[in-house]
Amino acid sequence: RQGAGQTGPGDLHLAGLLAPSALGPDLIAQIDAAGPFGAAAPQPCYAFADLCVQSVRRMGESHLRTRLVGADGSVIDAVAFRAFETALGTVVEAQQGRTLHVAGTLEMNSWNGRSSVQLNLTDAALP
Repeated sequence: RQGAGQTGPGDLHLAGLLAPSALGPDLIAQIDAAGPFGAAAPQPCYAFADLCVQSVRRMGESHLRTRLVGADGSVIDAVAFRAFETALGTVVEAQQGRTLHVAGTLEMNSWNGRSSVQLNLTDAALP
């Protein structure tokens, strides 16, 4: 069951549990090759356990950007769109400096001539 997502409690369908160290352009390419994704075939959602919320900041009017760090030091940059004043945003912001379980979809984010893996947060839960 999901916890802090925008739609409230309900079933959260996960494709798997990943370690932050597994993230990279090759994994994103493999996930994208399984597409196309849409209403009939939603983009896979992955869970990440026990991540430290290193930083949280507002991005634009209502988006939230956060940096999450795994136990091995691997970093995940994540964004939650339209979430700053929602239950999801509240949970992530309150856990800054503490541990959190998160779930979301993965994509390559290309901005300002730089590409990196990005987690699009859909849910978070306290450990």
